Amino acid sequence: MNCMAYILLLVFLPIWALGQSLLQDSVVNLFMIKVNYTVQIPFADMADRFGVNSSLGMGIGGKLGKNVLIGAEGNFLFGRKVREPNVLHHIVDREGFLIGSSGLYTDYAFSEKGFNLIAHGGKIIAFRKPNKNSGLLLLAGAGYLQHKINIEVDASEAPMLSREYKKGYDRLTSGFMLSQFIGYSYLDSKKKRLNFYFGVEIQEGFTKNRRSWNYDQNRKDDRMRKDILVGFRLGWIIPFYFTQTEKYYYY
Repeated sequence: MNCMAYILLLVFLPIWALGQSLLQDSVVNLFMIKVNYTVQIPFADMADRFGVNSSLGMGIGGKLGKNVLIGAEGNFLFGRKVREPNVLHHIVDREGFLIGSSGLYTDYAFSEKGFNLIAHGGKIIAFRKPNKNSGLLLLAGAGYLQHKINIEVDASEAPMLSREYKKGYDRLTSGFMLSQFIGYSYLDSKKKRLNFYFGVEIQEGFTKNRRSWNYDQNRKDDRMRKDILVGFRLGWIIPFYFTQTEKYYYY
């Protein structure tokens, strides 16, 4: 190989490599399945009833042209910290113990249970690196929120807390909700294996008690509530690529 060939190789090889890199770094359209875990801190009326809780969920969605996102998800809420005071005050003794039908103390426990369903839309604002499918993730959505106090007890020993009677104590609450999310999303456009997102989510629920009567309060609770949850979320994305915008470079 003569000197001119070396010069041409040194000049055009970097240009060819740059073209190959740009070809791989294209905006792609895809369908995705998402799995997520969130730690949530309650505020407003939610903080009066529950402590920090967890959320585990799954969603589906699509990434369209210009990194526009649409999707829907469902999440289960669960936690062990219940702050609602004196829910069983008129069926327990002064020390808070529950006496069962056998005349002995019966164990019981409170926990938080609930779920939400959300439809959302948003956008990925891509950075220069690592590729055009990763960057700042912005989402906004609306949906349905439900939660209650779950009472764990042996109903055979505590007939006063049978399935039907629990409804007078569980504070079943539901209503319309809004959500906002800001974070980072990474989609590996080369290996297509390592795909994730993380960030902060805020949920606002406009809810009310759905039970006809609270036994411990001897009244119906029909006031409107504002339930706010601030969460720190980590999610895994399973992408299914169905189209890809390709760019060709000629030198």
